Amino acid sequence: MPRTHKTAQKLSPEYVILGLLKIKPSHGYALHQRLETDLSQIWRISLSQVYNILHRLEKQGFIQEAGEESAAQDVDRVPFQVTKAGDEHFETWMQTPVGPSVRSIRMAFISKLFFANQLGQPDFEELVAVQRAAIDSKLEQLRAKIEPIPKAQFVNHLGLQLRIKQLESLQNWFEESINDIPTSMEREK
Repeated sequence: MPRTHKTAQKLSPEYVILGLLKIKPSHGYALHQRLETDLSQIWRISLSQVYNILHRLEKQGFIQEAGEESAAQDVDRVPFQVTKAGDEHFETWMQTPVGPSVRSIRMAFISKLFFANQLGQPDFEELVAVQRAAIDSKLEQLRAKIEPIPKAQFVNHLGLQLRIKQLESLQNWFEESINDIPTSMEREK
């Protein structure tokens, strides 16, 4: 079972910023441009939010100034790089399945696929398998929960039924889209 991470259920853009810095040390404006180019259908993060996240990550010890590169750059555009603590924080997030919801899958899981692909992580297929298993497990729990609900509690029944349908749609999405996700062998070519 993957390690649990207290913030794994949160949809925080801090992991996206860490991942982009893991790919290449950079400054805030370049990170924002990269978000706009590569992840615009998933994340909407303003430039000021990027700088706030960078400040918070630096304060937490997850990133630091990139050293010699900062002297050659514009003073306002200080490049950052991921620290060892930041790398561990990011890797824990990568290994932890996201919450079984459409929003979590759309934002956090697809972001994880992007980083697994960009970083050439060999456990790409495992990432998909673990996430699918988490969805399947939650779906089983919800199906078992819906049966004993009395007919008089139709609102509870409808609420659970909607959650079940959403998870079933995620299962279908995985089935239909899995062939579009490049395998590690395809990424190496």
